[in-house]
Amino acid sequence: MYSYYTAVSIIVWMALAVQGILVWKNGRIDNKDKRLFYITYLTIAIALFAEWLGVQLDGKEGFSALPLYITKCADYILTPMSAAAFALLMNLRNIWSKILQASLAFNAVFQIIAAVFGLVFVIDEHNHYTKGPLYYAYFGFCLFVLAIIIIQFFLYSRMFPRRNKASLYAVFVLVVTGVVMQELLPGSYRTAYLALALGASYLFINFAEFHQMRTDKVLERQKILIEKDTLTGLNSRFAYNQELQVLNKKLSLPDDFAVFVIDINGLKTVNDAFGHSAGDELIVGAATCISNVMDKYSHCFRIGGDEFVVLTTLSKEQAKNKKRLLRKEASGWKGLYSRHLSMAVGYVLAGDFPDATAEQLVSEADKRMYDSKIAYYEEKEEIPRFAKKA
Repeated sequence: MYSYYTAVSIIVWMALAVQGILVWKNGRIDNKDKRLFYITYLTIAIALFAEWLGVQLDGKEGFSALPLYITKCADYILTPMSAAAFALLMNLRNIWSKILQASLAFNAVFQIIAAVFGLVFVIDEHNHYTKGPLYYAYFGFCLFVLAIIIIQFFLYSRMFPRRNKASLYAVFVLVVTGVVMQELLPGSYRTAYLALALGASYLFINFAEFHQMRTDKVLERQKILIEKDTLTGLNSRFAYNQELQVLNKKLSLPDDFAVFVIDINGLKTVNDAFGHSAGDELIVGAATCISNVMDKYSHCFRIGGDEFVVLTTLSKEQAKNKKRLLRKEASGWKGLYSRHLSMAVGYVLAGDFPDATAEQLVSEADKRMYDSKIAYYEEKEEIPRFAKKA
């Protein structure tokens, strides 16, 4: 049995070494988290060595009992530590972590004292070790450590999506089963460290997947920040440039492809009179009006201070009606600083410019928007503070 146990132990050590290499080669995990895995694997490996050595020294007559005392003392210190290493992997900084650390430190001191007085294990004159009078107190301590780990597992699992929790709980059941089988089944079933090694490997798989999911969420948030205008909630200038690049690569655009260019009239006057907070209110108001008029299939962008572009698909009649609705929506808008909102609107359809690229259509719609802006200022008998684009 013991030679078989040695073979299994060697496989476990090799498995831990391989897992350490996988962690080392994983470029998505930072060095701090990697160190936690290294410490866990090393703790399990050393604890297994202490148990294995104790098995080898058990009953070896003609040798001093001191090595067996030291080995078994180390075994009883490291066994709960190797299980607690799983809590270390979770990297939770809470009261339970502090209680666990203090408990393990107390157990280490207690085991050293207990080894001297034969309280947890006893070694007879033939170098056989048996359970001491306080062994079950130690077993109760192991259950206490296990209870804390269960709590930590529960808290740790709350960070995972529901679909990932089942595998996390399965890892925990695997580890507990291996430890309980070794302690409670009759005979010499050495299953604890095999279960711990397997559990550590599976936990790394869970951790790596969770880490990747967390990274994906960060990237998604960053993408939203880049592609969304923070003031208005519309698509950003970056998103507009990306969309334009895609459209410009197309050989032709559908006839009902429509481009709207929209600008706020009198924004500078409002800024000068009431400050930039009032100007921002106008910009947000214009964005709201555009969103209310355009359907969910339209792509609305804020590409400058008060300039907006909408890319959509409309018939000529629908496009004309959208322009009318934009002006109607703006006329009904009221703000805290300003009670008036006016927008200059220009639009074109790809069917009227069959050979034009998307960028050229935007340029043509921009010219028509400026014509609309000039008409607004002429009606107000004001001199516009911009030059008409050629």
